[in-house]
Amino acid sequence: EAIKTGTMQQLLTGKTRLPEFATRDDGSLKEFKQTELGRIPEDWEVFKFNENFVIFAGGDAPRDSLSKTKTESNPYPIFANAIQNKGLYGYTSYKRAKPDSITITARGYLGHAEYRDEYFFPIVRLLVLEPIGSLDPKYTTFAINSLVEFSIESTGVPQLTAPQVGKYSVIAPMDKKEQTAIATILSDMDAEIQALQQRLEKTRDIKQGMMQQLLTGKVRLAY
Repeated sequence: EAIKTGTMQQLLTGKTRLPEFATRDDGSLKEFKQTELGRIPEDWEVFKFNENFVIFAGGDAPRDSLSKTKTESNPYPIFANAIQNKGLYGYTSYKRAKPDSITITARGYLGHAEYRDEYFFPIVRLLVLEPIGSLDPKYTTFAINSLVEFSIESTGVPQLTAPQVGKYSVIAPMDKKEQTAIATILSDMDAEIQALQQRLEKTRDIKQGMMQQLLTGKVRLAY
């Protein structure tokens, strides 16, 4: 996880470039330029969310079609403003948001982004960003979680709104192939982290079982 965090800081800011995108046609290294978001590579740009995504908020869960598990009649996941289990609330027969979209938590734990690769139904004011521009959604998800700090403008219960999120920007390569390549590397690291976490949990379970046996004398060491 620490390695991934460092990698994100380098790749998502252009401080480290993937070799195939680091040089010009003549072989010289690409330079940097100054923008409102700081110093970025010469072939990167600042992309505003409201120019690259349709942004809308979820509503109430559909009471006439709601299941705790995925079924043939309720195949589409319902996502809410939660971090645990990626915000999964249940399943429904309705679909309101498209695959290859992003959700951002707008209440509770604010500003956490998740990439969604299937049709789904957002609820409890969960914000949805459907791509219409030059930003790769997977790349943007990593960029939001790593680089974007949302400020709360509303009074009362802290929350984000679609217009507020639309004002924000991220930096990204103009070449979408580079965005995709960066997102693929970070996604592969996520998969490796998940595999290591599963291995760690299994090892802890084995240790717990061994402690129960050894510390009660049910199993004795052979000396």
